[in-house]
Amino acid sequence: MERYWKTLQEELIFQLHLQDESSIRYFCNKYRGHCNEIRSHQGISGKTPIQFKTMELPVTNLQSVKYKKIQHAHGLFTEF
Repeated sequence: MERYWKTLQEELIFQLHLQDESSIRYFCNKYRGHCNEIRSHQGISGKTPIQFKTMELPVTNLQSVKYKKIQHAHGLFTEF
């Protein structure tokens, strides 16, 4: 979410002179559609979220997966 907010600020909010709430909502909705349907994302191998969502993912037996729980900042953040 933090990365999305920073990108939204840099690519949209700081570039336009938005006058009121309705124009902010309009352009934010347009930008969200662009990010989800057109713009490729590095974290999902250059696919758009719509393309990634429709991909067939392999089924994994979660009972056989081993993980380790690591707590950070006195348990405030947990990593698996």
